[in-house]
Amino acid sequence: MRTRYLLPCSCGRNLQVDASQSGLTVECVCGAKLEVPAMRGLTMLEHVPEQSSGSLEETAPWGPRQGLMFLGGAILAVGLGLVTFFAARMPPEPAPDPKELADLQQQVDSIQPSEIFEIWDQQFRGGIGVPLTQSHEVYRHLLTERKVRLTLASGLALVGLALLGAGALYKREEPSRTSISPSQPSAAGPNP
Repeated sequence: MRTRYLLPCSCGRNLQVDASQSGLTVECVCGAKLEVPAMRGLTMLEHVPEQSSGSLEETAPWGPRQGLMFLGGAILAVGLGLVTFFAARMPPEPAPDPKELADLQQQVDSIQPSEIFEIWDQQFRGGIGVPLTQSHEVYRHLLTERKVRLTLASGLALVGLALLGAGALYKREEPSRTSISPSQPSAAGPNP
């Protein structure tokens, strides 16, 4: 905890200053500009009595930075958990059904030689359209659905990672050195 000192003003108020302000000029609410003495001069000033409850910084360790990091970590953990869950539940490729393969083979055998050129021409121009069995169509549908869920979970994990990074990079604004709040006037009156 920093030691704070009371710098007297001609108006009767005392300004709270600390060692980091030595040599700087501070302004009282009355408008007077006061020069904060050097370190040796600060030790001759009256000390601010320590409060038993402590300052806000000491009693509340959680601030915006910790909040961002906690939120980011929680979202990242949930996102990674969902990614793991969906990746583990990817459907395996179905084994070919012997009945469907037999039907497909029968269709191929029934094609007339004159139709083979037309089929080849269609596939050459439009690309090979693999005839899917019903089990493969169901598999493709499930795989597409799981990939969408996996992508959304990955996006959630990235949002969590971004919040975690923002929390790590967050810096609290330091109070301006010229805007010092005055303490109550001392009972002894103004010090010349």
